[in-house]
Amino acid sequence: MANALFLYDCQSDRGALSGGSWAPALPLANLQNERLEKITRSADLALASTLMHVALAAPLEMRALALGPSNLTTGYSRRVRAWADSGRTALLHDSGWVRGAAQAPWNTLNWSDPAFWDGYQPWDDDERGMWLIYIPDQPVVAQYWTIEIDDRNNSDGHLDFGRLFMGRAWQPSLNYTYSGNGLSLQENSVKASTLAGGLVVGRRINPRVFRCAFDYLPEIELFGQVYDFQRVTGFDGQVFVIPDPEDDQYLQRRAFLSTATRMDALTQAVFARGGTAFEFREVI
Repeated sequence: MANALFLYDCQSDRGALSGGSWAPALPLANLQNERLEKITRSADLALASTLMHVALAAPLEMRALALGPSNLTTGYSRRVRAWADSGRTALLHDSGWVRGAAQAPWNTLNWSDPAFWDGYQPWDDDERGMWLIYIPDQPVVAQYWTIEIDDRNNSDGHLDFGRLFMGRAWQPSLNYTYSGNGLSLQENSVKASTLAGGLVVGRRINPRVFRCAFDYLPEIELFGQVYDFQRVTGFDGQVFVIPDPEDDQYLQRRAFLSTATRMDALTQAVFARGGTAFEFREVI
């Protein structure tokens, strides 16, 4: 288990997006809008159409990036590259082509499951699209990026994405405590009483909520990085939460775009160490 990772202060919102072939009415610029319903859509599934170049306003130490929610299938592959120059001739980083979805461990599926042999099960969350989440082994400092997606067997005939999140990152030096943390679904249904005294419930997407607490962070981190994280994010700024960057199997369930609904005081617990706690609610 790796320490949690929090992406905030989305730098790609202030960058320039280009490349690929995207529907004129649903352009790449929609990825810079916080409203997820304003999507961008590729013209088709050709590799030349489903790529994007990102020119940030300044170099960024990139710990992770997130692109979604999407209509990607579990058969998609992705490649992420970073460049030292705007002409994209000097390569700094190349992830290579890698299948993006998690593969079930061998022999954990029933033999009758269609995905038994390759371990890639179809996406099963109709209320949420899959996110393309890329976490490099080491942070990469670069200003110019290229994201390529290969999902040529997608039955929709195009790719949809709601948000590109490339931002500053805070990864605590000590992970959140086992007590005081949890992933839950917040009740969001519409209810009405009938004249006969019954109850009619209309289902809506129930947003995920993640709670976590940090008890003994060094004061230099607490009043430095954590203070900056709270100050910049506030309760309106979006945060992409990755509770465990090494959890490939459940990454899509545990990681999500959110806003903070609770940020506790920065407390001093013992000499030179202190704590705080957070609650994050999924952006739907």
